[in-house]
Amino acid sequence: VDIYVDIIVHVVGGSDQEPSGAVATGDNVWQHSLDMNLMSAVRLDRALLPAMLARGRGAIVHVTSVQRTTPLPTTVPYAAAKAALGNYSKNLANQVAPAGVRVNSVSPGFVETEAAAGMVRALAEANGTDEATSRQRIMDSVAASAGARARPDRRHRARPTRTRSPSWSVSWSRTTHPASSGPSTGSAAVPAPSEDL
Repeated sequence: VDIYVDIIVHVVGGSDQEPSGAVATGDNVWQHSLDMNLMSAVRLDRALLPAMLARGRGAIVHVTSVQRTTPLPTTVPYAAAKAALGNYSKNLANQVAPAGVRVNSVSPGFVETEAAAGMVRALAEANGTDEATSRQRIMDSVAASAGARARPDRRHRARPTRTRSPSWSVSWSRTTHPASSGPSTGSAAVPAPSEDL
């Protein structure tokens, strides 16, 4: 079955909390983080990029993390994997741009998912603080990498992430080509935007 993909948005990510730090983190945690946060994108790109290159157009978006430059002490494997994803994205962009395929990485700030709420609780307990203080410390750390102070009243609001192409945006809906059985796990294939790609 031929798969027709104009845009790949790789949003898989996650981390295990390791309160003991990087040195105490076992190989299995490191490998799991690298597989989930880096290698899943590499494998998805390897599967779908050849068709984009053959058609001479397409776009790939990798969702990294601000932790790639500002790692938290309990999520070092995740931060390292996201840093590697950012470097991989840049290198891939340089390789495929001449063939008409664009690669971008975006770094959302703090998003309070169930996993993030668990991290807030764990850090609060480990540091003997309340959850509000722990959350604010995380948000301040994340905001420091962007050069701004985080605002707790905005932690649930989606905020745009600036990329090198500010006029370009991505619809995060899941759609598939009629001939396919569905998007690959952890990705969303979305309809092609206007021709100004």
